Amino acid sequence: MTEPPPTATESDLPWLVARILLVEDDHVNVEVARAVLEPSGLTVSVAMSGSEAVAASIAERFDLILMDLQLPDFDGFEAARQIRAGETPGRRTPIVAMSGTIGPDTPRRCSEAGIDGFEEKPLTSELLARLASRWLADRGQAGRRAPEIHSAERLAALFRESAARLIGDLRRAHAAADRDGVMRAAHTLKSISARVPADRLNGVCAQLEAAAGDGQPGDLGPAVAAVLDAYAALDPSVRVGPVEAPREEHVTAPAAQSAPRVLVVDDDENERFLVRRMLEQAGYRVDECDSGQTAIAYCRDRRPDVVLLDGVMPGMDGIATCRALRTEFPPGRLAILMFTGLDDPAWHARAMRAGANGFVGKSVGVGELNGNLRAALIGCGLDERN
Repeated sequence: MTEPPPTATESDLPWLVARILLVEDDHVNVEVARAVLEPSGLTVSVAMSGSEAVAASIAERFDLILMDLQLPDFDGFEAARQIRAGETPGRRTPIVAMSGTIGPDTPRRCSEAGIDGFEEKPLTSELLARLASRWLADRGQAGRRAPEIHSAERLAALFRESAARLIGDLRRAHAAADRDGVMRAAHTLKSISARVPADRLNGVCAQLEAAAGDGQPGDLGPAVAAVLDAYAALDPSVRVGPVEAPREEHVTAPAAQSAPRVLVVDDDENERFLVRRMLEQAGYRVDECDSGQTAIAYCRDRRPDVVLLDGVMPGMDGIATCRALRTEFPPGRLAILMFTGLDDPAWHARAMRAGANGFVGKSVGVGELNGNLRAALIGCGLDERN
């Protein structure tokens, strides 16, 4: 089984007329995948389990099946075997496995199940270009190009999904008198609300975050109530603007063949998704991790040029992660930028002592983000490497 070479980039994508079956049991992952796939003209059907995937493949003809390997009833390998068993002669749909964990036996198991290829999650624009180049080459419409931004409706749906989850986290943390949990939920909710017309919610989240993190034993009840009230008053149709560079900003994108690789480390999937889109549009190669521990393992295995590191994460926070990275990767090998909404000089000083090269505020535009990344690369002497 030969993996497709990276022969296409997002800017090369035509408008694709094809039907895809997405087999994925996580609702947020489905929304993220649709936000990548549908703007290119693809029609996406979703199966949430292996049995649904088998039934859908019998009922409809698809041009490509993207198969999650971890499913609630039986796994993607078994689903692929059943799909292959039910196909008629001359009707063989390409199946590409998607997984967050690619093990040493994955190629063998895919081949035995009749799976044609495998890719590591998350599903990104760069990955879509590779898939389209390999499996949907004959489905493009000449003269039409895929849009370069995600739909506002999809991004708004991601905000609503994440906000509802974070409100639940906040309620549970407050009920358990978990001040750190309250602070983390408020911090992340503050960050994502900065990207939508939710100024009131953003402001009260900032106040709650500060109150929960000041080390004082005061009652957080009124501040929590203010956040819940602001969330309840939020317009349910709130929209998110497309993630693209403002027209007045000039963004100098690195050349594709020498683009620096950025690792985005944030425990919030919505935040990672939005930042990734900005960075990819500025020309960077981007990977993601959801924790400090996975970021350290990633940097040992693959060598990014810059780590964009969330300051507030459960478990190993941004400062601890930065300190651990610096024991193995000096500034001449890796630039580290703290990605944070915190406005605390003492915290910033601690981050610098831990080895951070600078700071990027959450909710910044792509021009400012790109400028900070380029400055960090130059400051660490890494610009010559790319």
